[in-house]
Amino acid sequence: MDKPPATPPLPPHATEGQLIAYGKLVAALPDLLDEQSLRAVLDWLEDRKVFSDGQEDPGAVMDDGLATELRIAETFRQIAERLEGRAP
Repeated sequence: MDKPPATPPLPPHATEGQLIAYGKLVAALPDLLDEQSLRAVLDWLEDRKVFSDGQEDPGAVMDDGLATELRIAETFRQIAERLEGRAP
C-alpha cells in the first residue's frame, strides 16, 4: 500500500494560524455539540490529560520527546477545563 505524500513543514506564521483556528474550534464546541457528545469529548480528554509512560520516576530523565508529550497532556487538560467552563 502506498504511503500518502509527506506534508512539508509549515512556516511559523502558518503554524500560529492553525493554533488560532484550533482554539476557535474548541471554544465553539459547547455550542455545537449536544450534551452526550460533549461528555464523550470530555471523557476522551480525561484519558489523555495526564501523561503516563510507565516509568517509576517520570522526572528522572527529561528529553525533548518527553517534554512534548507532557505539553500535549497539559494542553488536553486546559482544553477540558475550557469545555467544562472552569477556565476562560
